[in-house]
Amino acid sequence: MTQDPDTLRAYVDGELDEVTASRLAKAAEVDPELAARIAAETRLRDILSAHFDPVLAEQVPQRLVLPIETSRKVVSLQDRRPLRSIVPTRMVRWAVPAMAAALALTVFLPGSGGPTETRDGLIFAANDLAEALDTQLVADRVAGNDTRILLSFADKEGTLCRAFARTDLSGIACMDDTGWHLRIQQGGVDIRPGDYRQASSVDNAIMASAQEMAVGPAFDAEQERLARAQSWRPR
Repeated sequence: MTQDPDTLRAYVDGELDEVTASRLAKAAEVDPELAARIAAETRLRDILSAHFDPVLAEQVPQRLVLPIETSRKVVSLQDRRPLRSIVPTRMVRWAVPAMAAALALTVFLPGSGGPTETRDGLIFAANDLAEALDTQLVADRVAGNDTRILLSFADKEGTLCRAFARTDLSGIACMDDTGWHLRIQQGGVDIRPGDYRQASSVDNAIMASAQEMAVGPAFDAEQERLARAQSWRPR
């Protein structure tokens, strides 16, 4: 039984109607491939929930709430409607992908103090990103830190890897003989304390890539501390 990914995600999240969900569950009982896809979506949901639910529970910072509260006022929709016609809908549809592309194409040159450098045609973490990957744990929430570690895991070859998010770059880096090799690169996200929230396409893409690369579940806090003590080299 062929099912599109959106339907499978809706099933795992409990968003399908009872009839459709029941039909899909029965189909999975006799279709091993469908059952495996549902299991994979369930694992991905569990990984996302484990790492982002605590962030979602954080209280919105007062510095963000106060400007909204102080500027709240009643506005006539009739008065505001003419302003909407100033920017055509077609222009908005083009502008959003263009801005996203511009962010994705940000380049950090070697020696520029950026988070990456190129060696032998491969991209490696550098400067503060390399330091964060070396020392920072998932549970760490360091004020002013430009990097947030999302999870740590071992890939199919036993190499230790870490998923991370920054305002300028996000991705997955794996430790090799010369440093943190960036295997996956995505655009940046807002990781300021209290502002980071789940459900961006960047987050989902990184977590999906980690799931495909990993053998077994993400490291727990004790496994991370042990890996850090061993300089992220497999035992």
